[in-house]
Amino acid sequence: MWRPAVEDVARVSRITDPLIRNLEVTQGYYELSCAFGAQSNGWTNWCALATWASKQAGQSIRAQDAEAVLKDRLSVPAKWTAPLESLNRWLLRKGTFNPHTRWGRIVRAVPGVLDVFERTSEAVSRGNIKVYDEIGREFARFLALSGSTVTTAAAGFSRFIEELKPGDPPEGQEYLKRAFTHYARAAEAPDDTVRAQWIYLANIEIGFHEQTRLQPEIAEALDVPSTEARRLGQRILAIIAPGSPTWWPVIAIPLVWVLGALGAALQYLSRHLTRELVTAQLMSLRLPDRLMILSEDIAQVPPQRLAALDRPELLDFVRRFFPDGADSIACGARDWGAIEQRMRYIARLFRCIQEDGSLYRAPFSEEQVRQIRAGVLPDDPL
Repeated sequence: MWRPAVEDVARVSRITDPLIRNLEVTQGYYELSCAFGAQSNGWTNWCALATWASKQAGQSIRAQDAEAVLKDRLSVPAKWTAPLESLNRWLLRKGTFNPHTRWGRIVRAVPGVLDVFERTSEAVSRGNIKVYDEIGREFARFLALSGSTVTTAAAGFSRFIEELKPGDPPEGQEYLKRAFTHYARAAEAPDDTVRAQWIYLANIEIGFHEQTRLQPEIAEALDVPSTEARRLGQRILAIIAPGSPTWWPVIAIPLVWVLGALGAALQYLSRHLTRELVTAQLMSLRLPDRLMILSEDIAQVPPQRLAALDRPELLDFVRRFFPDGADSIACGARDWGAIEQRMRYIARLFRCIQEDGSLYRAPFSEEQVRQIRAGVLPDDPL
């Protein structure tokens, strides 16, 4: 099987279009997860879940949160949301988040209309490539150590670990060192139960590193500034009529206040709606066969091999996030901005889906991949 190399990860990191870049990141995680499948005994590895988290992130990056909430939460028929989807794709191609287009400049000039979507898109996009550029690269390096399965005795393994930065995240990579060591130990495990626990520990250690690194972007996603009406009117008028600063005040001032009042009213009305829509979408994760609501507990029973945890290192790490016991199902995150709550959900999720083979499904069709690699945003639903 073809394995993505460090150069492939670097190529994706150089893509400047945030929409295409996210799609490439999602496909890259999928290819890494498949290449890593043998190493993880065909069970869920971190990249397998990252594939679907990145695909979910793409909805926010493309500002499709509203249509997703309408379909998933409100059960609005597809025939009713289709016009919204078509309009959004058309606006994306017109440059909704591109400041070099007139439409993009108008969007940026009127906070409250698309400001939550815009800021969320930028923050999620930055976090998406930041994590892939780092963790995706290390998975590619790890996979390059051996033709099949990497163990702690594999040629180059010690050097691989030594090249990871010392110290805790966000700057250090101590948890990545531990995770890849545990992946290698899984390959050496005497039976499937021990192997499953090492893989589970490695998955959530990478999850902890990832979530620590993402904290600034998560905190920023819903931090929406406000703009005073007069200044808002000036900005809108300057975009509509670039020569307006030279107009007579008797003409310009009334227009500034009228446009500012209209913009401010729209800002006020839309701010609450868009914030709720984005929050609802950020608090969900669509897997191939289900929609996970991150504020809800996961009652699913873990697979038999993870029913009872007995590896001391694993128990110690899991208990950091489950003070009421490692087997607790109480994991719903009421505040996704709190890393402890995110990690409690992520730890429970990885435990329950470790043997879920559906996570290895391809996120895109072959035709969509062809378009993505050509730098084209596919027309088909993503």
